[in-house]
Order: sequence, then structure tokens, then C-alpha cells
Amino acid sequence: MRRGGNGGARNELTGTARDVVQIGAVYGDVHLNRADSPAEVDHAVEQLRQVVFQQWAEEAGLRSLRRPEPLRVRWSSTGRPVAAAPGAVIGRGALPGRPIRLRLHGDVHQVVAAFLALPAQQLVVIGEPGAGKTVLALLLTLGLLGRAAPEDPVPVLLNASTWNPRAEHLHTWLARRLIEDYPALTDAPQLIAQGRVMVVLDGLDEMPAALHPAAINALDRASSDNRPLVVTCRSAEYEAAVAEGGTVLSRAAVVEIEPVELVDAAAFLTAASPSARRCWPPVVDRLAAEPGLPLAQALTSPLMLALARTAYGSAAADPVELLDPAAFPDRTAVERHLLDAFVPAAYREEPAAPGSPRVGLSPHDPGQARDWLRFLAGYLDRRGTQDLAWWELAHAVPRPVLGLAAMLCVASVSCLFVWAVAELGAWPGALGAGFFTAGSASSLLCGLVGGLVMSFGLFRWRFPARMRLRLRRRWREVSVDLVRRYLDRRAVVWMLAWLGTGLAVGLALGGTRSIPFGLAAGAVIGAGIWLFGGLAGVLSVPVELTETVGAVDLLRVARRSSISQAALVGVGGSTVLWAGLWIAFEPATGFPFDLVLGRVLVLGWMISAVGGFLCWVLLFTVWGPWLIARLWLPLTGVLPWRLVGFLGDAHRRGVLRQAGAVYQFRHALVQHHLSGGDRGNP
Repeated sequence: MRRGGNGGARNELTGTARDVVQIGAVYGDVHLNRADSPAEVDHAVEQLRQVVFQQWAEEAGLRSLRRPEPLRVRWSSTGRPVAAAPGAVIGRGALPGRPIRLRLHGDVHQVVAAFLALPAQQLVVIGEPGAGKTVLALLLTLGLLGRAAPEDPVPVLLNASTWNPRAEHLHTWLARRLIEDYPALTDAPQLIAQGRVMVVLDGLDEMPAALHPAAINALDRASSDNRPLVVTCRSAEYEAAVAEGGTVLSRAAVVEIEPVELVDAAAFLTAASPSARRCWPPVVDRLAAEPGLPLAQALTSPLMLALARTAYGSAAADPVELLDPAAFPDRTAVERHLLDAFVPAAYREEPAAPGSPRVGLSPHDPGQARDWLRFLAGYLDRRGTQDLAWWELAHAVPRPVLGLAAMLCVASVSCLFVWAVAELGAWPGALGAGFFTAGSASSLLCGLVGGLVMSFGLFRWRFPARMRLRLRRRWREVSVDLVRRYLDRRAVVWMLAWLGTGLAVGLALGGTRSIPFGLAAGAVIGAGIWLFGGLAGVLSVPVELTETVGAVDLLRVARRSSISQAALVGVGGSTVLWAGLWIAFEPATGFPFDLVLGRVLVLGWMISAVGGFLCWVLLFTVWGPWLIARLWLPLTGVLPWRLVGFLGDAHRRGVLRQAGAVYQFRHALVQHHLSGGDRGNP
């Protein structure tokens, strides 16, 4: 496959890097100011190629796309007015003075060869809902990866639902998605700038309809330098977008998936099992005799064929019932029935042969599993996405619940800290009462602020921590990164906040005499939190690219990273905190040095360390809000206690599919049907 892009400058960032510079603002560990050597870039490309191939090969196996062979899906050049002129698509192969006709056709086995034969290697695949566009894109991705040469770009299959072409350039969004799906790929912007990544954009129709014309225009501009590109979309939506925007992909061929023929449908259905070879032939014979039956119309869709094979895969199920005109008067009724029957059939427990994908599945009641899946489908529909990311499930928890959890955590830790300081100071009479009253009020205020922060999402958890704590970086890089982090405006704000806290401590101790000591304590405390908060992010290196492929792997890395960083901040911050208090208290109260090792001081240090750990996890990582969701959602009965296990089990059963670090429902129609949404079909 020919490389598109910058014409061979492999060691320098081109103008495309300007399109992805904002990634550094979201993911601070992405280095846009350095250019890796050609060998390092080639190594990153090869790792990405292996991971993407492994990911989609496993997905194809779980979805039985190649068992015993792929369903024969035919496609041909579309007759809709949505394609560029044939001469623009063929390019230099066109003969002057002769009429040019572009007639592409084939099936799922020939799509790779047809794509590679296109001069610009740009293709748009359109079709009806459930026509097999995603499957064709998946098999095309695997085919290109299997034939790729080392210099070829890596095809990456991504869902388009999270892209807003009016807010993000295609390459910016692509870099962000690569970092999210493959967390160790910190060189994503550079690979994109050098044309080493090819986007396979699936489901353009899943974006809001108002964005479709802008998306086509943005895709055309982003691929104007002959970068390879594949896009899938529903036929009607794509035609409407072209008509509204007046723009087509100027060098892309447009093919449309044809309805599945009965002979291919019969071969697919009867190949499932011995029982299928007994029960489906009478139905197929009836459909051949009466091609206008609702069931015949429904089975022209690859999605409905797959659902029918699952729903009637047991010996007890008889597909003859689908021919009943009273129960299924039209195609919509058949499709709704197959969608209704899909989840119960997927959770049907039957003995499985050793080595079958069903080995090791967790038992679930089909009705309960369907209720849980309905909640997840409704949650995704409300958010307008297909990506089920575990770290975003905190959005399914009511904001007051998140705020209350944060408030209780911060306020309780603060009250314990105030008690420890009061015991440490042992102030008599009104001084002690005043300090305890002021400290308690400050604790409640801190809890309220923490609750508001969590409730209104002022600290937004965008993505799990991508790093784990290790001292394996060059000290020069560490120093530069530290300076960059310490000069960040958010770090300066926190420093000023701790100075204000120190001033409050000085006032609580009573009178102007203690204010300088309070400011000194606040400065030490702020510097310590500032220092250890920066170190928590700097003293890290990327994990291996092959380690974080799926959602469960990413959860494991995020948990380890969150605990490591919170422990560093909690222990280090608590140490400098009590050092700051010593600076404030010893001159103001005559606090004797021989109590430094006393039990109250040790207890206070432990309270501060644990409090810092909890507050950091809750407010500054995605793992803390995930823990709240992990408790609240099962308590309310909308999801199971073993949520991660349930998602993995649903993936193995074929109800969900995995796309990098997120899960998606097998098809958008399945998601919308479970949620009760109406997307037009069925």
C-alpha cells in the first residue's frame, strides 16, 4: 500500500503538526517539540500495526465474521449523485478524449484489492442500516494490515460519533483518539504529521445530521494531499449531506453495498450448526418461492442475518414462526422481533465445546442482563455517543451524589486534621476553643468547596492516567518537564490557595502576631503540594504499547497510576504540611521540640497522608469518580456489582464490541432498540 502524506520527510514535523498542537494541552505527556529518529518512528509504527491487527483479529473471531467464512457482501459503484467525476478519481490513468466510466464491483473478498488499485486510495462505503458497512471496514482494515509493507501507513478503524468537525481538525481528533485507544502512543501527532496513520472512519451518519456537510468538507481538505482514507455512512444521510453542502470527496470512489442475495443468506444461516442445517432449509425454500415475504426482505441485511442466526441457534428454536403473516405482517415487525430475541439468545446457556468462544462465560439471567444493557444503551443515547468508556460512567451518577461523596470525604479528613492540630497545640481556654471553631468551620467550607467542584465538574476527568511511576527518564527531561508544570497557571493558582490557607491558620491562632508565621506555614505547605503534585506527573514513563489495548488493561494501569501518584502526594504533602505547621506553631506557642516524635504528631501526619491520598484520588484522577459510580450504580440496581466482568462477558457473547479502550454495542441499531430510541429503522 502506497504511503500518503509528506513526500518522505520522515524526521520532521510538517504543517499537519499545527493541526494537532492542542493535543499537548489535554495530554501533557505528548511531546510535540521533538522529532524522533526514523528508527524510533518505524518502531512505533510497527508496534501500532501489531496492536491494531491483534485487536481487530480478536474482534472478528468473537463476532464469527470468518466462521466458516465471511458472509458474501457485494458492493458496486453507486448510482447516487454523491461521487466526484471519474476522471478525478482515476487521475492520471484517464485517457484524454475518451469518455470515462468508473465501474467498481466485487464482494467482501475483493475489497482490499479494489482499494489498493485506486490511485488516491480513498474510498467511501455507503449502504442501508445494517448493510454491513462496519464489517466491510473491519475486514478491509485487517486485509490492509496483512498486506502492509513497513513504509505503509497503519489503518486505524475509528467510530466517527465523537468527532465534531467544527471544533476539531480531523488530525487533531485522530491524534486524541489514538492516544485514548493506545495510551502509550505518545508519538501519535508526529505519526499523523508524517502520514504514517490512515483513518478508517466508520459511521459518519452517527454524528449529528447538522455536522454531516461540514464533516465531508473537512475530510476533503484533510485528504487533499492524497492521504489514504476510508469512510462509511448510510446512503440516505450521505446523499443528503452532499446535496446540502455541495461538497464531495474530490478523489474518493464511492461504492454502495448491495442487499444480500438469498443464496448467500442461506449458506450463512445453515453453516451455523447441525440444527441450523435442519431447521433453515424449509424456510429458505419458502423464501425462494415467495421473495416478497417480510422475512425475505429483512434477511437482505447482514445485521438481521447475524441476529437471526443467533436467535435461532438452538435446537429448540424454530425459524418457521417468522413466516407467520399474522405475527409478522411487515419487515419492521420481523426486525423488531430479531432485535428483541438477540439478547436472550446471546445469554442462553448451553454446553460448549472446548476452545469455543463461549467457554468461561459468566452465567447471567437473560432478563436481568437485558435490563442492565438497556440502562447502558439509554445512558449512551442520552450522551449522544456509541463509546462506552468505564471512566465516564461517573456521568451516570447524579451530580448531587458525586458532590456529597466529595464533601464528606474532604470535610471528614479536614475535621480530623483540625482535631490533630488542636491536640498538638494544647491551647488553653478561649484560644483553643477559637481555633477549634475556626478550624471546624474551615473544614466544612473545604468540604463544601470539594462537593461543588465534583458536582459541577470543575475538575473534568477526561481520560485515565496514562503513566505509571518509574525513575527511568533522563534528568534533563525531568527538569524541563518540572519547570513546564510548575509554571502552569493551575499550579500557580494552587500555590496561592495554600498561601491563603496559611493566612487563615495564622488568623485562627489569634492576632496579628501569628499572621507572619501562618503565611510562612502556608508557603511551605503550598510549595510542598506544588512540588509533589508536579513530581507525581513527571516521574513517569509510558507503559508498553502492547500492554494497554482493552478497557480492562487500561483500568488496571489507571488504578496503579492513581494509587502511585496519590501516595506520593499524600505522603510527601503531609510531610511538608507538618513541617509548615512546625514553622508556624513553635514560635507562636512555644511548642516544645521533644513532642515532634509524639503520638499526636504521628497521628496527625497519618491523617494528613491518608486525607491527601483520598482527596487526590477523588478530585484529580478518573479512578476516584469511577469508584463512586462502581458503588452507586449497583446499589441502585441499574448495573451489576461485577461491572467490568459483565462488560467483558457481554463482549465475548457478541452483544458488545471492543474498539480500543472503549466498548460499543454490536451495532447502533441494537443500542437504539435497547434504549427505546427511534432512529428510523427499525
